[in-house]
Amino acid sequence: MNILATMKKLLKGFLRLSGVILYSFLHPFKIADISRSIYRAVYTGYIQSGFRAVGKGTRFEPSFRHLLGARYITVGSRCVFREKTKLTAWDKYNSQTFHPEIRIGDCCSIGAYSHITAINKIVIGNNVGMGDFILITDNSHGYGDTDEFNCRVGAKRLFSQGPVIIEDNIWIGEHSCVLPNVTVGRGSVIGAASVVRQSVPPYSIVVGNPTKVVGFVYTPEEIYEQEAKIYPPEQRIPMEKLERNYRKYYLERRKEIISFLKNRC
Repeated sequence: MNILATMKKLLKGFLRLSGVILYSFLHPFKIADISRSIYRAVYTGYIQSGFRAVGKGTRFEPSFRHLLGARYITVGSRCVFREKTKLTAWDKYNSQTFHPEIRIGDCCSIGAYSHITAINKIVIGNNVGMGDFILITDNSHGYGDTDEFNCRVGAKRLFSQGPVIIEDNIWIGEHSCVLPNVTVGRGSVIGAASVVRQSVPPYSIVVGNPTKVVGFVYTPEEIYEQEAKIYPPEQRIPMEKLERNYRKYYLERRKEIISFLKNRC
């Protein structure tokens, strides 16, 4: 009897486990996840063929709101493009001709409903994270002269004041804009809803419209130690420059920064 009872318990346990496994595979949410994974893989395979180059492990969430000039766009490995992004490289606009370039490094995450658009050049480094609704542009409609003042928007010429360079290990908060002729130094943090109109020093924290430096993610000594672990000597930022930036953008402006932050609260 003891052996028979034990066998019955084992059989019940086996059936219960089988039911759990079967349920997990047939559960609507599980099926939906599997369907989305298959759809994502098929969409990624289809869409990446038009790019200049796409690295291994990069995936594109279905689907782009607008994809233009993919042959001018290079994407590194293990990147993620969230749903409904716009990625446009304009080689022609009305009667104008351009030579655009967009380069995105490895391990980057492009937030949903974001827009990256170039007629000149946009370079995004490695390990760059972006929230949703980000705009990165190297161009605008119109030169600002009086000849185009009364033109409809679509008739105005596209104009670039300069390329956009976003270096490595940067976080860009949701609803932020990075405008033409700007370099965002590596290791920086851009607060949500910021408008970056001027270049940002490395490892700084910037917020506002237009952005202001309100601090640094590390002290110069900590940055120097961290860079020694990551970069070869010729690529490291000299301690003198780190200390100069820390003094110029933070130590000498602490009262101004405190006042600025108080007024934002």
